[in-house]
Amino acid sequence: MASADEHLWFITKDPNTPATWRLMHHSVGMNGAYARVARTLESRPLALAARDDQVLVLMPPTVQRGSTLDLLRLRVQRNPAMGTFFDRPLDGWDVLASVPHASPLGGLAFSARSEPLALLLPDKRLSEGVSRTRGSRKEAPSPARLIRQVGFDWLDVALPAELLERSQQSLLPGLGLSDAVILDADSEGKARLHRYSGAEWSSESLPIEMDSVLRVTSSEGRLVYAVLEENGTISIRIERGDSLLKLAETTRPEGQWGLASTGEALLILETDDEGVIRVRAIDSIQGTVGDPVEWTRLPLEVSDWLHLPLIGMLVVAALLAIVLFRPSELPDAPLRAGVKPMVLSRRMVALAIDFIPGVLLALLLFDTDLASVASIPLWSSELAFAGPGLVIIGVTIFHETVSELIWHRSIGKFLMGGRVLASDGSSPGSGSILLRQLFKTVVLYAPILAIFVILSPAFQGIPETVSRTVVSDSKALQDKENHPEVE
Repeated sequence: MASADEHLWFITKDPNTPATWRLMHHSVGMNGAYARVARTLESRPLALAARDDQVLVLMPPTVQRGSTLDLLRLRVQRNPAMGTFFDRPLDGWDVLASVPHASPLGGLAFSARSEPLALLLPDKRLSEGVSRTRGSRKEAPSPARLIRQVGFDWLDVALPAELLERSQQSLLPGLGLSDAVILDADSEGKARLHRYSGAEWSSESLPIEMDSVLRVTSSEGRLVYAVLEENGTISIRIERGDSLLKLAETTRPEGQWGLASTGEALLILETDDEGVIRVRAIDSIQGTVGDPVEWTRLPLEVSDWLHLPLIGMLVVAALLAIVLFRPSELPDAPLRAGVKPMVLSRRMVALAIDFIPGVLLALLLFDTDLASVASIPLWSSELAFAGPGLVIIGVTIFHETVSELIWHRSIGKFLMGGRVLASDGSSPGSGSILLRQLFKTVVLYAPILAIFVILSPAFQGIPETVSRTVVSDSKALQDKENHPEVE
């Protein structure tokens, strides 16, 4: 979780898709208990950091990347005309220089100049007194490092000697003009604060035990601590001069939780495995703790309503294509020609059968489960998660086109007793088959267009109407060929 000024960012599980995570964004400008989905992620980030209108997201290592961690950035903007929020870049991430993965991570933050900072903790062997490794390569264990990103490279910031071997330390959120703030424990276990400003370090002791500090955030230029009390509750303490003022005391959340600040309010935010978000607001002046409030997704998010004009555009284009390609043919022309259309229930089963090869290939390529593949994000703005849908539809259209060009029927239609004919009952030409499959691709990407099937007397959807074809019942066609005298 990370917060800065009027913005808050946090991670929850995606309740709709297994094994995925959502980067959520809340802003004071939303005027309510709302949060929007900024991005969907394939794995849980290691750390977040926020400053002004931007957030850093540090992803865990992958097999391909090996010893580095991908560092990504988003900037949030508000559309003043519609009051909605959107992220830049619109279609992806701002990719920054990767963070070395040789040491444990001690935190992620922004400097006062909005430069990314990362604290790499010392090698565990160093804290245990091991000075070198065994074997032919006798390398000394690495000490702690504070690195800042300049351009597309990382530069070391000199740490005080006392922090080089300290394994219990963490990088805190940026604070005012301080380029870096680190919290560690002194020899007696008391928390100690180190500030880096103007190329110099200063330190001060805090009247709390380091082990009792659970969460830290910044609010209006001051650090705020969530401290575990002896009775099991947590107290919220805020800097006041050289001491810490006990602002409030509340029960400790049971699930995943964090401490954040937006505007003048302090927030204790808790999430569960179902993606439910509950928030308790703390008045930063009175210290009163509000009742838990369940946050919901922001109504009419851009990711929701953006699809509507796209679908509308496809509907208009499809209607224009109908007028252009079929200006003179009557809607019941196939029925007049004696063609018996295939019933819709069997057509749906046939389409499901045709989907099977694409589904199997998607399961193999993306190493996922059937539940994830079943939720095909055809209109997802996250291209990484539209992959299974693209594979399923691409494979389906390919094998259907080939089989219908050769046999005038796909695998599913063959098993369910269907066949593609021209509207007059004759065999369709290759051009009609290709045109039909082209518009079928459009319908599969925008399934709402399939409604035209039930509006046609011969169950002709947009693909059949434009290509002047019809999906007929092959059994009825065979009976007609065997008994031509039967009308």
